[in-house]
Amino acid sequence: MTRRAQDVARLRELEANGASFSRNRDFAFYSQPQNRRARNLRRYLRTLAAEVQQAARRCEVRLAPLSADGFELVIHDPDLGYRRRVRMSRAEARYIAELVGSDVGPLFRALDD
Repeated sequence: MTRRAQDVARLRELEANGASFSRNRDFAFYSQPQNRRARNLRRYLRTLAAEVQQAARRCEVRLAPLSADGFELVIHDPDLGYRRRVRMSRAEARYIAELVGSDVGPLFRALDD
C-alpha cells in the first residue's frame, strides 16, 4: 500500500471514529504526523471535489487511468483558459467520487475497472 493510500485509509478511519479535524479542539491529536497528513488530505480532497462538482456543470472534466493504481483528473475550461491536472491514487479518486456522489458519477466509472 502506497503512502497516499495509507493516508486515505487513515482519513477514513478518523472519519469513522468521529474525529473533529479541529486543531483547536484536539491539539495533542495532531502532534502525530499521520493525523496531520490525514487532516491536510481531507481539506485538499474536499476542495478538489467541490471544484469537480462546479466544473462539471460548465466545462470539461475527465478522469483517465495512468497506471494500475494511478489516475489523472483534468479540468479544462477553454472560456477561461484554465486547465488543471491532478494525479491521484485510486484511493483518493474513490474518496472524491464518494464526495461528489451522483452529480458527476459517470466521470468516475474508470474506478470500477
